[in-house]
Amino acid sequence: MISPFPGTSVLPRLLSLIFALTGAAVPSFPFDARGAGFVLQAAGETGGGEYGLPPYPGGSIAIEPDVTQVSCDYRTLYLKSDNTLWDLADYREPTGEQPPPPRAPTLIATGVSKVASGGSHVLLIKTDGTLWAYGSNMDGELGDGTTREKTSPVQIATGVTAIAAGSQHSVFLKNDQTLWVMGSNLEGQLGQPNSTSYKNPVQLATGVTRIATGAYHTLFIKNDNSLWVTGSNWYGEMGDGTDTNRKVPYQLASSVAAVDGGGHFTAFIKTDGSLWTCGKNWYGQLGNGTTGAQKVPSQVATGVSQVSAGGAHMVFTKTDGSLWATGTNDQGQLGDETNLPRMAPVQVATGVSAASAGNSCTFVITTAGILRGCGSQYLQGHKIQFPPLVRRTVTSGVTQAYGAGSETYFIRTDKSLWATGMNQIGQFGLGHKEIVRQPVQIATGVAAITASSGHSLMLKEDGTLWGCGSGAYGQLGTGSYLSKTTFVQITNDVSKVAAGSSHSLFIKNDGSLWTTGYNEYGQLGDGTLYDRVSPIQIATGVTEVCGGSLYSVFLKADGTAWGMGYNDYGQLGLGHTNPVKVPVQIMTGVRKISTGLRHTLFLKTDGTLWATGGNGAGQLGDGTRSQRSTPWMVSANVKDMEAIFTQSFFIKEDGTTWGMGRNAEGQLTDGTRTERLSPVQVAAGVSRVHGGTLFSLFLIEEAPDARALFAAAAQAAGLSGEDAGALATPHHDGVANLLKHAFGMNLSGADVSIMDPVSGTSGLPHFSTTRDGGTVSFHLQYLRRKDSGLIYQPMVSDNLAGGSFRGMGGTKTVTDIDSLWEKVSCEETMESATTPRAFGTVSVVMP
Repeated sequence: MISPFPGTSVLPRLLSLIFALTGAAVPSFPFDARGAGFVLQAAGETGGGEYGLPPYPGGSIAIEPDVTQVSCDYRTLYLKSDNTLWDLADYREPTGEQPPPPRAPTLIATGVSKVASGGSHVLLIKTDGTLWAYGSNMDGELGDGTTREKTSPVQIATGVTAIAAGSQHSVFLKNDQTLWVMGSNLEGQLGQPNSTSYKNPVQLATGVTRIATGAYHTLFIKNDNSLWVTGSNWYGEMGDGTDTNRKVPYQLASSVAAVDGGGHFTAFIKTDGSLWTCGKNWYGQLGNGTTGAQKVPSQVATGVSQVSAGGAHMVFTKTDGSLWATGTNDQGQLGDETNLPRMAPVQVATGVSAASAGNSCTFVITTAGILRGCGSQYLQGHKIQFPPLVRRTVTSGVTQAYGAGSETYFIRTDKSLWATGMNQIGQFGLGHKEIVRQPVQIATGVAAITASSGHSLMLKEDGTLWGCGSGAYGQLGTGSYLSKTTFVQITNDVSKVAAGSSHSLFIKNDGSLWTTGYNEYGQLGDGTLYDRVSPIQIATGVTEVCGGSLYSVFLKADGTAWGMGYNDYGQLGLGHTNPVKVPVQIMTGVRKISTGLRHTLFLKTDGTLWATGGNGAGQLGDGTRSQRSTPWMVSANVKDMEAIFTQSFFIKEDGTTWGMGRNAEGQLTDGTRTERLSPVQVAAGVSRVHGGTLFSLFLIEEAPDARALFAAAAQAAGLSGEDAGALATPHHDGVANLLKHAFGMNLSGADVSIMDPVSGTSGLPHFSTTRDGGTVSFHLQYLRRKDSGLIYQPMVSDNLAGGSFRGMGGTKTVTDIDSLWEKVSCEETMESATTPRAFGTVSVVMP
C-alpha cells in the first residue's frame, strides 16, 4: 500500500506490495508438509559408530576396560588387571583419505606387571621380577648381548622393579636400587664417559628409586629425592643453563617426587606438587606460555600428581584427577577438539588416574579403569579421538530415535528403521556382528524401536513384535536361550514395548503387561526369581512401561506408577532398597515414566518432575551425589523428560532443555565435560531427547518447507498447472497466489480485501498514518502465517526509486491469533518536514 503524507487515506495499491521468490520453481504436486519429521542430532561418544558420525580431529574414544597401565611410543601397549599385556595398534599412515586396514589388539604376554615402549623396542617386567625385551636392537638396546632384532620377548635380567625406554636405549632398576643401562650412548644417555653402545646392561648408579628416559637422555631420582640427568642437551634438557651434552650424571634438582623425559625436554614434579620443565619448546610443550627453549627449569603448574612427556607435547594429571595438556596438537594429541598447539596447559578431561604421551598420541586410564586415547594412533582402522562438546546433525526426516549402549536406532517418516553402532551381539538383525559406522536400513513398516546394549525389540505397524540379538536369558521370548542375528517374531497385538538390560516388556492392545528374560532380582514381576524364555502376563490396565538395569517400571491408566526388581539404589522410589518380586505402587498422578541405569524419573500430570535412585554422577539433580530411595521434586513446568544411563534431561513448557548428570563425553552439550549435580540449561528448541551409555540424541523440529506448504495450499484450493504457481493470478484480481497464502486470503477465488487493523484475520496489509505536530507516525499491520517457512519483512521508502526501500524501524508488536496465525503491528515515527510522504511494503520471501 501507499500512504502519502500528510493524508490518512488507505488505498489498495497492489503494486506496492512487493514479494520475492528465491530458488527453483514451486512444485505443484501433492506433498504432506506436516510429515517432515525431525532433525536428529547427537553429542558424546562416537568412536564406536554410536550415531554414525566420524570422530572429530582431536579427541578420544573408550578402548578397553579394566586397564592398569599404558605406555605409548613405537607401539601402544597396555596391561589389564589380569596381568595380560596387549599391543593396541602400531602407527600406520592412511592411504589418501582411507584409514589403514583394521587391526585388533594383540595379546603379547601373560604374567606381566610393567611395560615400557621405546622408539622401536619394548621392555616388560613379569610378576616374578624378570626383565624381558623385544623389537629393534640396532644399538644393543635390548641388552641381550647382540644387535639382532627380536620379534618376541627374550629374558634379560632378574630382580627388576622398574623400566624405561628411550629412542635407542633402555634403563632398568633392580630391587637393590641399582640402576642399569644398555643401548646407544652416542649422546651420553647411558652416563658412560664415551660414545660407545652397550649390548649388555651396565650399572650406572646406586640408591635409585625412580627412573625415566627422554628420546636421548636418562633421568633418575635417588632415595634422597635428588634428580640426576645425563645425555643429550641440545635444547637445554639437562637444565644446567648450557646446551652441552652430559656424559656423566649431573644433579639437576632436589626434593623431586617424579620425572619424565620427552623429545629433548624434561619435566619433573617436586614433593610439593609443583611441575617444572626445561628443554626444547618449539610447540609450547614446556607449558610456560612461550615457544623458546628453556635451559633452566621453570615452574608451570601446581597440585600435579603425575606427568608424561611425549615427542613434542606434555600431559599431566592433578591431584583432583583432572588431565591437562600442552604443546603440539597437529594430530589432535592434546584431546581438546582442535588441532591447535597450546603454549600453556589446558584442561582436557576429568576422572583420570594415569596418562601416557607418545610421539603423536596420548592415552589415559580413567579412574574407572577405562583406557582412552587420542591422536595419530589407529584402532581397528579408525583414528582415536575425544568426542566433541557440541551437538552434530546425524540426519533428518526422523520421527523416533533411541539410543542403547553404543548403538543408535531411528525411524524415518516412511516408517523405515535404521541403525548404527557396535552391533557386537548382532542386535541390528543384519545377520552379522560387525560394527556399523554409518546408518543402515534394517527394516520397514516399523512403529517403534527399543533396545538394550545386547538386544533390540521392534514393533511393526501391524502390531507384531520382533526381537534380535542376545537371548542368553530368554529376553527374546522365543521359548529358548538362543541369540539371533536376524529378527524373529515374538508375538502380535502389541501396542508398547520396552527393553531392560537383559529382559523385555511389552503391552498388548488390551492393556495387559507381559515380561520375559532375566529375573534374578524379580524384574519380571511374576513373584519368582526364575528367568523366563516365554512371555508371562503380569498386570492389566497398563499404558506405559520402561526397563532399567535389572528393574522395571510401568504406568497404569489411572496414573499410578508401579515398579519391581533390583532396588539397591532406591530406583523404585519405595523408601527402601530391598528388591521387589511383584509390582508395587510407587506414586499417583503420573503421566510419564523413564528409567536410566539405576535411576528413575516421573513426570506428574501437574507438570512436576520427580527423581529417585542412583546419583553418583548427579543425575537426580539435587546438588549431591547421594542416592535417594524416595522421589524428590526436581522441577516444575516440565512437559517432557528422559532418563539416559547416568544422565537426565527434561524439557520445560517454555521450550528450554535442561540436563544433569554424567558429562565426561560432552553428552549434556553445555560446552563442558563437567558433571552437573544440578540442572543446567543445555538447549532450546529440542522436541525429544534420548541416548546411549555415553552419548545423547536430540530431535529438533525441522524448519518448515515453505514451498511444500504453499504447494499443498494451492492444491487444496483446486489450483493446478500454471494456475498453481506462486506468481500466478488465476482469478485476474492482481493478487498473486503467494500473497493470498501469506496473508490468509481466498486462494479459490478473487480476493483484494484489506485486513481490519483491529479484528481482521485475513486480507492484505493495512497501512495508515497519524499526525502529532511536526511528526507523523506510519502504521503497518499485517497477518503472518506461523510455521510457514515464509520470511516477512516490513519496509518503507520516501520514494519509489529502485533500491530505496529499507527495513521499517520503530516498534513492532506481535499478537497471537490462533494456532496458525499471528498479527504484526509496526510503527515508525518520521519528521513530516523532511519526509513529506512515505511508501510502505511487506516483502514476502519464499526460500
